[in-house]
Amino acid sequence: MSNKRSVEEILWAARTKRTMSRKHKKYRPDKVPRLKALGYEYFSAPVKLDLYSESNHKDTIEFIDNLLEKASKSPVMLDFEETEHISAAALLYFYSRIDSFLASNSLAKLRIKEASLTHNVKNAIRSSGLIERTLNRERKLDSRYINLPIIKGTAQGEEFEEVIDHIINKIFISIKPEDEKRIGAAVSETVGNVKLHAYPHPDNENKPWWVMCSFFNGSLYLAIYDEGVGIPKTIHDRPWIKNAIDRTPEFFRKFTNGRDVDLISISMEAGKTQTKEKKHGKGSKSIKALVDETPNGKLWVFSNKGLFQVNSQEQAQLVEHEHSIKGTLVQWNIKV
Repeated sequence: MSNKRSVEEILWAARTKRTMSRKHKKYRPDKVPRLKALGYEYFSAPVKLDLYSESNHKDTIEFIDNLLEKASKSPVMLDFEETEHISAAALLYFYSRIDSFLASNSLAKLRIKEASLTHNVKNAIRSSGLIERTLNRERKLDSRYINLPIIKGTAQGEEFEEVIDHIINKIFISIKPEDEKRIGAAVSETVGNVKLHAYPHPDNENKPWWVMCSFFNGSLYLAIYDEGVGIPKTIHDRPWIKNAIDRTPEFFRKFTNGRDVDLISISMEAGKTQTKEKKHGKGSKSIKALVDETPNGKLWVFSNKGLFQVNSQEQAQLVEHEHSIKGTLVQWNIKV
C-alpha cells in the first residue's frame, strides 16, 4: 500500500507542478504545438472548456472554430492532455459543433486520443457519446454513467420523451406525480423554445437540436443547443414585442441598445409582465418556475453573443460576449 501511495503522490505532485506552471498562461490557438503521428495532426485542447466566464467563453469558441477549420483540411487527433475541466454547456456545444461538422463533411477524419482523457474530463467525454460519434459507431448506454448520452433531435421535438424517461427512471426513482409533471413541462418547453425562436419557419422542421441531461453533485442539469438564427433575430417578429416596448421604458432602452443580451433579456422578462399572447414566454415560464422554487437553481440562456443568467430569487446578470455561439443554448439546473 505504501508503494501505491508513493506513486500516486509522485503523479499528483507532477500534475500540480504542471498546473501551477501554466496558471497565468492564456490559451493561444495559434501557438498550440502541431505534432503528427500516423497521418493525424495532433491538436491540443485548452485547460478549461467552459462558456460561463468571459475569458473561457472566448478561448473555447476560438478553439472549436480552429479545430473544425483544421479538420476540414486534414486528419486531426484531438489531445486532452492539458484539459482539466469541461463544463456541461461547453460539452454540449462542443459535441453539437463536431456532430454538425461531421454530418456535413463525411470524409473528414477527427479522432480523440482516449489515453489523454483523465478524471472528470474522461467521464464527461465518454458518457456524452462523442468518442463513438467521431468513430461513426453506434452508441451503447453504459451503466457506469448516470448521465444520458447527448441526443440529437429535430424541431418536431419527439425525442425529448427519452430525456424525461431517463430523468424519472435513472435520477428520480421515486418521483412524485406533481414533480414529474413540472419537470416534464420544463423539458417540453425547453425543446419548444427551439421551434419558437430557432427554426420558426415550416421548412425548418427537420433542423437539428442537441440535448444533454446530467446529474452532478446532487443537481440535475439539462441543456439544449440549436444552430438557429437565435433569440435576438426573432424577437423583432413577435407581435407582442411592440406593446411590451411601448409600455415599458426599460424595454425600449434595451431594444435600442442593439446588444444581443438586451434582446434576450426582453424576451425573458416580458414573459412575466405580458399575458395575452399564447406563444409568448414559451420556453421560459415553466423553466423559470422550477429554477425560482429550487435552492441554488440556475438558468443560463446563451444566444448569439448574449448571455442571460439568473439564479433563484436573484437579479439577472447580462453579459455580451465577443464571439457568437452561432445559435441558442439554454441550460438550467435544479437541486434534486
